Amino acid sequence: YPAAGFTLINFYGCYASAAKVTALKAFVAGYTAGGTYDTLARNSAFAPLPSTVKTAANSWVSTGITTCP
Repeated sequence: YPAAGFTLINFYGCYASAAKVTALKAFVAGYTAGGTYDTLARNSAFAPLPSTVKTAANSWVSTGITTCP
């Protein structure tokens, strides 16, 4: 029978380092862009992230992660 699950990744809302913010945004953008990560998921018998999840993740990360004041 098929088993399904979801993996979560937690981020803080703000970071002291602008370099960390940039790196996290780049990581999420790369991971949700498809291509390599979708292929890796399929080759490992996993389903890639649905496009709605990718869009929501990119939307939140682009506005929800900043440097702390």
